[in-house]
Amino acid sequence: MMPPAAIEPASTTAENRTIADRSALGKDDFLRLLVTQLQQQDPLNPLESTEFSSQLAQFSSLEQLQGVHDGIQQLLRAQVGESNANAVAYIGKTVQIADNTVAIRNGIPGVLGVALSGPAVDVRMLIHNENGDLVRTVAVGALPAGAHVVPWDGTDNWSQPLVDGNYTLDVVAMDGAGAPTPATALITETVTGVTFKNGSAKFIAGGQEVALSDIRAVGGT
Repeated sequence: MMPPAAIEPASTTAENRTIADRSALGKDDFLRLLVTQLQQQDPLNPLESTEFSSQLAQFSSLEQLQGVHDGIQQLLRAQVGESNANAVAYIGKTVQIADNTVAIRNGIPGVLGVALSGPAVDVRMLIHNENGDLVRTVAVGALPAGAHVVPWDGTDNWSQPLVDGNYTLDVVAMDGAGAPTPATALITETVTGVTFKNGSAKFIAGGQEVALSDIRAVGGT
């Protein structure tokens, strides 16, 4: 018969579990260790003043860092709250979104656009149908850097109305030296709502969720 296992006091076991579960010591733990060290020191060989001062300085630094961390967290929460509140003001606004898919709905084409990182002397927008066929080339011409609206009547290269559906956009932009200019296709939609996920705001525009980073320009109501 095996001897009974020693039973640890409940308080000691719980305390050991608590300490084991922690990945780092906090300022309260540091202070308790410092007090325990003072209580257990040898009276004939007390803690040297320089070492004691060093430990106090470490505790002071730890406490200050904890205060800085708490302050930063409060600031971040305030900024997120303010950003989310400001997002509601976008409802009803027209926005230009970085997206290469434009739709024709009930015979009405979406509004095209392009964002250029630099000036271009020749800008063209290539529109492909759902099969990948090129159905329209919109010659835009020269444009300065920035976001621009590109007129399009929803017809193909033979001036025939295109059917309802989604179309893919490609942008070709060249600078004065004949080198490609970075360009992003844009579409224009109206913000109809705002949703909040993981503490950040997402805009509802054109039936899809849009991040603030994808909005390149904001129009009126």
